[in-house]
Amino acid sequence: MREEHTMLPGSDEEFSTPNYGLTTTPSKEWALVLEGSSGYAEVEGKEGSVFVTGTRGYCKASGLKWLNAGNADPTWALGSKWQSVGDTQPTEGRQLTNSMLAEALASSTAAAEEQDFTKEDLDKFGITDLRSTDFIEAGGSYFKPLASTAEILANPALADALLQKTEFTQQEWDAFVVDGLRMHHFVKSGDSFFHPAGETQPDVRVLRPITYYGDFGEDGRLKWGVGDEVMVGEAFTVAEKDRWGREEKKELAKGTEGRVLEFNTEGAAKIAFREPVSAELWVPKDQSYRLFPLPNARDTPIQRRVKLARLRRCDVLALVFYTGVCVYLCGCEPRELMPSLSRVY
Repeated sequence: MREEHTMLPGSDEEFSTPNYGLTTTPSKEWALVLEGSSGYAEVEGKEGSVFVTGTRGYCKASGLKWLNAGNADPTWALGSKWQSVGDTQPTEGRQLTNSMLAEALASSTAAAEEQDFTKEDLDKFGITDLRSTDFIEAGGSYFKPLASTAEILANPALADALLQKTEFTQQEWDAFVVDGLRMHHFVKSGDSFFHPAGETQPDVRVLRPITYYGDFGEDGRLKWGVGDEVMVGEAFTVAEKDRWGREEKKELAKGTEGRVLEFNTEGAAKIAFREPVSAELWVPKDQSYRLFPLPNARDTPIQRRVKLARLRRCDVLALVFYTGVCVYLCGCEPRELMPSLSRVY
């Protein structure tokens, strides 16, 4: 992986992520995640966080400043806008056959990447059951319909205020009582539509070791202890001695459940197995991998995911979490997301 990120052609070529709008390079990401030697600086007051230098960051909706988007309704109907996706046929979606639409897309502007149509145009094309995944070939290029992400925010007080000004103090903004403002929100004021200007936020990422998310051993296995419930993942045989010292073998079938009672100095676990065995048996340390711990109320989210997936181990090279709001108009809440670089076995 080090070679793929730092030594191959393109390691220093910039790319932008479609979900966060971050501009970065493979080598910069490698340095940030695994070397800690370049590409970031610590963020004061944010434990386990870094500020990634040289990236674009994200935009947070702010009600303190608004921009006039004109009098065109931003919540256009699907099919009102079509975007060129190149001369290669998309691998997913349904291909449409509509000669009038194809001719309109090809003749409007040969090099245009986006085409707009009125409601009258759509009625003339006679398209029904249009889906956002549909595509059509026109003039050697393929086009797909764009779906509007805009949402009209109903707030009469704010709409009236926007007739007079587009910048507000924090006290004025709080008085409008707008909960959860997003970049895709629009307010109609008079004949115009207004949207929040947004505030550029730095690219702050939270780096945490795997131990932060649960009790994992150095080998990547989940640790389990006295009182935990376990289940046999694959059948195996345990040798026990009866009261006369004779060795007796008992087979544990797949799916047999039990409760951990204690551990000895050799690392063997004494487990009270239930049906169909119904016995207290010692499982040697070298056979413990055949047991899977079952979820419990004390589990962290990642522990529970590992247990529910019946994974033998969880190897995490790095956990990179983004904070803040998505740069695109999806209205994401600030939250920790799934690991962006991980390997799970």
